[in-house]
Amino acid sequence: MFQPTQKAAPAREVAAGARRIGTLHSEAPAIYVYDDVLADVIRHSESDLNRELGGFLLGGFHYDKETYVEVRAFLPATDTASQATSLTFTHSTWAAMTRRTEADYPGELVLGWQHTHPGLS
Repeated sequence: MFQPTQKAAPAREVAAGARRIGTLHSEAPAIYVYDDVLADVIRHSESDLNRELGGFLLGGFHYDKETYVEVRAFLPATDTASQATSLTFTHSTWAAMTRRTEADYPGELVLGWQHTHPGLS
């Protein structure tokens, strides 16, 4: 299990473009996402509206006065099996994500993933 590292929360260090999002429940950690990360997610999500797309959310798990998650990067998933209503991350997807994370985002954790539902409301 990951342990949070000490780091000032983005709102306290007045980091440009960081916003606190979501309210799961009172004991859930705060989640901070940067505007440029959200823009990357939207840009990738809108690049093909005929099939599901996805990617990985990278960043860290920290504590200040409370624990929080900081999403600092988005990595589009490659080598997926994708259709209009399904997306599968293949072995090649996970291998490519691991290689790219280690090369381009050393020290960052894979916090989760995102995927689209085009045409569904």
